[in-house]
Formats: sequence, C-alpha cells, structure tokens
Amino acid sequence: CVVCFSPFVHVASLNMTKERKKCKKLMTLMGLRESAFWLSWALMDAGFIIIISAFMALVKTFVQIIVITGFMVIVALFILYGLSVIALAFLLSVLMRKPIPAGLVGFLFTVFWGCLGFTALYTQLPSPLKWAFGPFSPFAFTAGMAQILHRDYYVNGVVFPDPSGESYMMIMTFFILAFDTFLYLMLTLYFERVLPDEDGHRLPLLFFLKSSLWSPNQNTHREVFENEMNPEHSSGDAFEPVSPEFHGKEAVRIRNVEKEYNEKPERVKALQGVFLDIYEGQVPGILGHGGAGKSTLLNILSGLTVCTEGSAAIYNTQLSEIMSTEEIRKNTGFCPQFNIQFDFLTVRENLRLFAKIKGIQPKEVEQEVKRVIMELDIQNFQDVVAERLSGGQKRKLTFGIAILGDPQVLLLDEPTAGLDPFSRHRVWNFLKERKTDHVILFRTQFMDEADLLADRKVFLSKGKLKCAGSSLFLKRKWGIGYHLRRHVSDAKLTAESEDKLVYGLPLERTDKFPDLCRDLEESSDQGIMNFDVSMTTLSEVFLNLKGESAVDEPGITMCVWQKIKEKKMITYPFIFVDLYNLSKKTGKSSNPEEPEDEDEDVQAERTRTASALTPSNLDESVGMKTSGTALKQQEGGVMGFLGYCPQENSLWPDLTMREHLELYAAVKGLGTEDAALSVSRLADALKLQDQLKLPAKASSEGIKRKLCFALSILGNPSLVLLDEPSTGMDPEGQQQVWQAIQAAVKYTERGALLTTHYMAEAEAVCDHVAIVASGRLRCIGPIQHLKGKFGKDCLLEVKVKELIQGEPLHTEILKLFPQAARQGRSSSVMACKLPAENVRPLSQAFSKLEVVKQTFDLEEYSLSQATLEQVFLELSKEQEWGNFDDEVDTTVRWKLLPQEEP
Repeated sequence: CVVCFSPFVHVASLNMTKERKKCKKLMTLMGLRESAFWLSWALMDAGFIIIISAFMALVKTFVQIIVITGFMVIVALFILYGLSVIALAFLLSVLMRKPIPAGLVGFLFTVFWGCLGFTALYTQLPSPLKWAFGPFSPFAFTAGMAQILHRDYYVNGVVFPDPSGESYMMIMTFFILAFDTFLYLMLTLYFERVLPDEDGHRLPLLFFLKSSLWSPNQNTHREVFENEMNPEHSSGDAFEPVSPEFHGKEAVRIRNVEKEYNEKPERVKALQGVFLDIYEGQVPGILGHGGAGKSTLLNILSGLTVCTEGSAAIYNTQLSEIMSTEEIRKNTGFCPQFNIQFDFLTVRENLRLFAKIKGIQPKEVEQEVKRVIMELDIQNFQDVVAERLSGGQKRKLTFGIAILGDPQVLLLDEPTAGLDPFSRHRVWNFLKERKTDHVILFRTQFMDEADLLADRKVFLSKGKLKCAGSSLFLKRKWGIGYHLRRHVSDAKLTAESEDKLVYGLPLERTDKFPDLCRDLEESSDQGIMNFDVSMTTLSEVFLNLKGESAVDEPGITMCVWQKIKEKKMITYPFIFVDLYNLSKKTGKSSNPEEPEDEDEDVQAERTRTASALTPSNLDESVGMKTSGTALKQQEGGVMGFLGYCPQENSLWPDLTMREHLELYAAVKGLGTEDAALSVSRLADALKLQDQLKLPAKASSEGIKRKLCFALSILGNPSLVLLDEPSTGMDPEGQQQVWQAIQAAVKYTERGALLTTHYMAEAEAVCDHVAIVASGRLRCIGPIQHLKGKFGKDCLLEVKVKELIQGEPLHTEILKLFPQAARQGRSSSVMACKLPAENVRPLSQAFSKLEVVKQTFDLEEYSLSQATLEQVFLELSKEQEWGNFDDEVDTTVRWKLLPQEEP
C-alpha cells in the first residue's frame, strides 16, 4: 500500500521539471502567482488520486482484508496520503531539478518511512517519537493503516461515531497527513525562491522578512543618479550621438550591468560593464555574434535572470526590489527566444489563458484575444491545436502572447525567427505603428530586419558594448560602400559565382557613379547583360566588426570534401526535385506534358515538401527524378543517399556534440578513422572545436543549428535537404554554413535543396531560386533575373545635417522622381521608395542625386535595387489579389498524375 503512489513521484516530478523549464518562468513574469501554478497541478493530480484511492479501498474491502472499518475511512486515508505524495513530488522536483533522481529518492523515501511505520504493529513506539516522525507522510500513513488493521481484527474496527471514543485517534492521523501536505507545499514555494535556478536567480533566505514584500503600496521608485557617467556617450566615435529630440525621454537605464555564470568549469562573463539608455519612441536593435550576451541582457530586463553587478531601471523603477519587479511585470511584454504555448490547447485558448494570467479584466479578454488574432492575421488557424502548428505559426502565437494587453514596454528576442517575409513585414508594421508612445527593444540575427526596423543598432561583442548608431552611421564607419554587380553571360569561373562579378566602391566617391553607370549602360556589346548597385548591408558591417569575410570571396573550400574526386558538374547548387504519385498507394504513372488538373493538396509550406522525403513519412511511397535520371525508392530506401537538416533541432540533450557526430558517422557506415577525420574537418569548417565537449543542452540555439547541419552533410550524401539551416545563427555562423553548402556541392555530382524564409540566405547560396505561392510555382531563375522582372521599386535613404531640411528635400525629390513615396523618417534619416522605371538609367538617377546632395549639403545618401525579399512580397500580394499571370517563367511544374492500382 505504501508504494502504491510512488510512481506519482516520478511522473509528477517529470511534468514539473518540463513545465518549469518551459512555461512557468514566463507565466510568472506575466503575473501568475507561484502558489496558483502549484495548486493547479495539485488539483489536476488530485483527480487521479481519488480514483486510485477508491479502487484500493474497494480491493481491500472485496478481498476482506478489512471487514469492519467503514469504506469512507479507508478512502479518506488513501486520499490524504496521495495528496501528501503529490506535494512531496513537487518538493523533490524543486530540490533535485531532474526527474529521475527525484523519482528514485521519492521511492526510497516512501519505502523506508513506510516500513518504519509498520513497526507500530509489533512495537509500541513512544508517543514523542511518533510525533517526531509525523512530518514524514509514509510513516503517518502506514501507522494509520496499522491502527485500522489492529482495530479491525481485535476490536470493532474504526467507525464513526464511536461510543468508546477510541476511533477518534484516527482523526489525528488524518490531521497529520493534511499537515504534511501543507508543509511540503510551503517548503516547495520557499525553496523555489531561495535556491538558485539555471540562470542564478534567487532571493535571500529571509526574503519574507523584507518590508517590500508585505507593503505593496510602498514606493519603491528610485532615481537613477545622473552622476553615474554613461560611457556610451563619452567613448569616442564608436557611438553616434543621440538626437536632441530624445533627450529627457530615457525609459530604460542600464548601468554597469555584469552577468557571470559559475556553473561551468570556467566562469563565463556573459555581460561586462554594459551602460545603455533606451528612449521612448525609439526602436533599438541588439546585435552581436553568438554568445555575445544579447539574450542575457533581455532576460535581465524581463526579470528572467538577475545581474551579478550593476543596476537596471525601467521608468526609474529598479529591477532589484521584489515588488518593483511585480510592478514592472504589469506593463511589460516579453517574447523569449523559444516558443511558449500549451500544446493541447488551441491558438485561441492559449491566448485566452495568457490574457487571464496577465490580469486582463474578464469582460475584456475576448475582445483582446480577437484584437491580437486580427493584428497578426492568424484567423485561419485560431482553432488549431498548438502542437499541430508549424514553427512559424508557433512563433506568431508567442509574439501574440507578448503583445496581449498592449504593454508599455516590449522586450523581443528574435520575434520573427522562422516567419516568412510577408508575416515578418506584418510584425514590423505592427511595431512601427506603436513605437511612438511605447518602449520597444528587440534582438535579432537578421541584419535586414535590424536595418529596416531598428532606429538605433547596438552591437555587443563578448559581453561588451562595442558601438551604437543608425544604419548609415555604422555603414559609413565600418562598411565598404556600394556594391556593383555585373552579370556576364560567358564569364569564366573566377569567383564563387560563375556569372557574377562584385566590386566594392568607396562611399565618398558617389560623384563618380554617374559616369561609371553610363559607361556600363553603353557596354552591352561586351557581354554585360545587366548590373545593379546596392548599399553595404548591415551583415557586412557585422562581419567587418568581427574581422570576417563574405561568402562570395574566391578560394573558400571546406577540407572535408578534398578526398572527393573532381567530376563534371551536372547539378546546380539548388537542385529541383519532382515529386509524383505522393500517396499511400503505390502505382505506376507517366509524366504527361501538361497536367490535367492542378493538385489542390500541394501547399506553399516548404517544410512539408522536405518532410515528404524523410523517415517521418515512411508509410508513403515516394518517386523522384533528379538530374534527368528516374529513381524509384520505397519505404525509406530514399534515405540511402539523402542528408536531411530538419526545421527543428533533433538532438539528444545529454550527448556532447562529438558524441552526436560519432554516432551518426557509425550509423552512416563510416569507419573509425574516417569518422574521426570527418568530425575534425567539420568542426574546423563550422568553428565548433570549442563546443565539441559540451552537451547539446548547454549550447546556444545557433550552435545546435550548426550541429544539425553538420549531421546532415556527414557521410557525403548525394542530395542534402536543408530546411531553414541557418535560423537562429549570427551572421558569422550563417557565413560558415553557406560556405560549407557551397563547398559540399560545387564541382561535384551532389546537389542541395534549400527551403528558407530568409531571402539573404537564398541570395548567398543559390544560383537559381523558385518562389512558391499558394501551392503554385510562381517563378524560377537566377536571382538577378527575378529582381529585374518582378522588382518594382528601389530604396533611397538620405541623411540630412539639419532637421529643417526635411520638407524642402522631400519636395525636391518629388520633382525629380514624381512617383516617389516616403517610407518613413527617423530623426535625420528619410527613406523613400522609388519605382524602378524612375531610376533607369542609373547614370541619370545618380546625376540627379548628386545635384541634390550639393544643393542641400546632404551628409550622405544611398540608392539600392529591389531585394529578393521585395520580389517575394510582390508575388505574395498578387497571390492575395488573385492576380496571377497566365504564363510565368517556370521550369518545374507540380502535377497530379493518375494512379494505377498495383
């Protein structure tokens, strides 16, 4: 009997460990009381306890182990003991942190004290000793059961009412078990706060004696002293001065913040003396390489972790005080790096639950949920269970949870990771509309997102603030200038891209651009097909700060492939795969010239396309054609020559990276020496040498993504399927992966199929790009061709020296480019969208802009051609409007083919 509830210790601690790691901290930040969290799980488990208790009581009565004692007495004893076991499991989950040790300790605990309790049947223990052992619920339960058996056999059982009064001793046992349950719950709440968590967050042992905890109305606001000098404002030319319009609008003040982690073999300083001011009405973006401390800074501001030294204040409210943190939580929305949702609830139910946790009035919950659904355009899957959502849809849900209640302060950790460009722009527009009277701080690995959304970019490197300023300021200081691309039809292979030449032009020599463009426009007889100019990207600024080079440099190879013999290239780096007869029935089919009807089941989601060729769909028969050669693979045989990098990281958390690579090498049939050589070369190519001994759970998301990519190309597969391989990586890591992809497939008989939401990745890696909208292949071809055909606009950015020049300058631009549309203005920078036909030829456009520069004494300007992302957005708009061309430039067609019964 005493061990009948022991499995609950393991199960409950397992659930608690997972839930506490996943959602509890975030729900607590949103306003959930810790006592409510634990009681909710206790009430859910209580249902199982009641059912099992009734069953055990019936068994004892039916087999006549207990005859006289009433049925309800036995049920009550089992229920009270079961509740104490659940509370004990909660306590062990806090103390042990891991479910397996907690389950083992719980089992030994119940067996030891249960056996000790049964000695009451044979030995008369002293009363003081019984009371001393009372806080151990297994002892109290077995002592109570021993008393029931004794009275059932030798007296008249335990019955109520009892004229003799001796049965009322059982009430004392009931009281002790109830007290044990309460005691375990109180200890759980206490140790939850005073024991340091994984981030080192803890409260003092006597935190409950602080007046701030018991006096919610006490004013805990503290002014941040201005005499604490902010090095950001006085550290030379690495920091652009803040515009005067923001003076006095400091909303977040970070002073000398340091964060040190001591759990690893060596102390790691995630942040080192960070000083930073964040202003209301300005959107700063935090950038930096992996491990630079970006997420740590956001976690400190959100309350997920605490700084080792220094201070941070939001609207002059210090984050160090208990009640200050509670006050800040009411007005703060936080979107963490990972997705938060209850998988068994629908999207609407998740939003409704978190709205109630945030304290939104019950009458306003439905209205607020509806607002968020409309803002993010998630009506189509609002009633879908969360576990069935794609990665991008889950990210939308997490962002929607963050903006519930329209918080004054928004802290966003990669809010658009995994979203398609159309959804990303929707999020950007939402943030732009609310930046005027809100405080928005976001962290991103997408440099184009930072370039467009962030008014001010803050670079962190090794935990230190390295520089801060606008895009133009950073590009001028650390950028290269303009890029000029010339596409030559019969060019020889002299760089990474066979038909493209890239030149860097100094930014200060824009006065020479008109003549240069004029000469290029008149050189069509020399084989120049087309050219374009574009400003240095923020990614290149990032790499210049890191001292790295771009992916297009010649001579980049990955030595892991050097053993492979050179063969004639018969595939592109972007290889196209025809799926046919995708069905659970196997049949023969032909490939007609024109489809009789389009398959309505073909979805635009690229993840499903990749998943159809993986073990997750082993029950489906897949036929495919690569490079013109028909291949028939059935029941997973296709995996013999495929490498696959899934969208979600499929790793064992406790295995190190080296163990992952060695295990996969063994599965793929590599010998010991070959496996060691491949692991070493992959680690060198992806810069993973320092992480090989780390378990997967201790690595950052970017490092985990690198490992998944390395596993996909291990063993030299003929075809590699890459589903958003560089998501979550910093630009340096992205460059390493892109170089590895090119080195793996260039000049070999290998191919790679890449699916991505990141257009810069497609531009860096792919020779050919295909864009799918609503299950229909809209276009396919070289990137420059797609830009020229579908890119309708160019972007003009101008920085003025004086704010009063803004309106006259805009008037002049309208005279030169009548169809120009202002895209926005941030302090001294004005951006305009120009139709592509208005800037052709480029020589005339630069001539006009040079005149404007001299007339208005502009500080600088930039003119860039449409990006691949803008092409994607234009095609997406056509999809919404139903404006599809009758004929599009397609080389690959999706077909629904007739099936024949086998």
